Amino acid sequence: MPNVFIGDAEVVTALGFGLERNWNEMKNYEGVNRIPKRRAMPLTSEKSDFPVYPIDELHLDYYLTKEQLKYIDSIGFRNDWDFKMLAAVGSVLLKRNDIPMEKVGLVVAHENPGVATLIDHLLNTVQAEEHIEFSSFKDRFYNIQTFPHLFHLAKLLGTNGPSYVVNNACASGLYAIDLGSSLIERGHCDHVLVLSSDYAHFTEQKWLDDNGYNSKFENIRPFDNDRSGAVLGDGAGAMWLHKDIHKIEQNFTCEYVGSAFSQDNWRMTLPDITQHTYSKVIKEAKALLDQPIDLLTPHGVGSPLWDKYELKEIEKAFSGSKLPMLTAFKGYIGHTLGASALIETIYLIKCIQENTILPTANFTGNNASHLKIVKETENKKLSSGIKAVPAFGGFNAASVFKKVQ
Repeated sequence: MPNVFIGDAEVVTALGFGLERNWNEMKNYEGVNRIPKRRAMPLTSEKSDFPVYPIDELHLDYYLTKEQLKYIDSIGFRNDWDFKMLAAVGSVLLKRNDIPMEKVGLVVAHENPGVATLIDHLLNTVQAEEHIEFSSFKDRFYNIQTFPHLFHLAKLLGTNGPSYVVNNACASGLYAIDLGSSLIERGHCDHVLVLSSDYAHFTEQKWLDDNGYNSKFENIRPFDNDRSGAVLGDGAGAMWLHKDIHKIEQNFTCEYVGSAFSQDNWRMTLPDITQHTYSKVIKEAKALLDQPIDLLTPHGVGSPLWDKYELKEIEKAFSGSKLPMLTAFKGYIGHTLGASALIETIYLIKCIQENTILPTANFTGNNASHLKIVKETENKKLSSGIKAVPAFGGFNAASVFKKVQ
């Protein structure tokens, strides 16, 4: 089987558009207690807002051609933030690299394509009109199926290889990378574009709030003694996978080693702490590499329960072996839900390539853990890393990456 390499990547988050801009913003981050902005919550029975780490207005004419913009308008997706972010990061990545388009696969990781747009349109119509005709919604209902988004993205970006949509909650990005790698290994395509996005929506916020998962401080403090929950963020990531090492740009040299996955079906939103499913997938993943893991990026949602569970499972996974350093990224950009695994994997790879570990934003200390959670920027030779996620739905995942020497 051929090795699979990561040739390039792109992101858009609350830190701005572009991986280099995100990296520079994180390096210059001023530390604790960054407060996000607020977004309207247009419910029919109440008017309120909620904290969010938002992206700036996305000027599509900066990133897409006139033909692409015309197509987005023709399908009525101009107001679909998830689709726009996917289109922008995907287009920029393809344009920046000399990729022969005849054998390019497409894997999109997303939790609910089209749903946010449909809900917004429904609520706006209900508030504005007394009589509602189904005909005014039928296209939007049709588009909440996953395949229309996949079709439109493939047409917009010009890909014609095998294509998939995957939804494994917050672990979606790691499942997508592994699926893309498998397509290349089996000879179905030479290149794969992996995309993921999430636009913070009030329905997600409302559900998290009702279940006690949101931060009291309106910022995320991963693993911190005073952590209290999550804050949503907008974001999208794009990653180019291929098998030709000679096409790797010197500024983004990384090999995808492999992943481990396992299903914990005890509770939808709680792990079965007796089964140690998360530590098992991390242990299985690190066994794929015949060298110690230098850096691990966990999920780090800032939840008192989930962060405690994560740290204990990581300690268990590395029992008897060298502990890696840990850094988490949600304090910079918020919790981007289904897009988080891909975006944070891109940040992890950037740390490896730059031999720089960025600190865990909003982290001051954890008295209950022996793990080295990075508090200040550290310059250190890095050769390998793991991105790990214990997601809602019991989707446990861990993926290994190593620097190409």
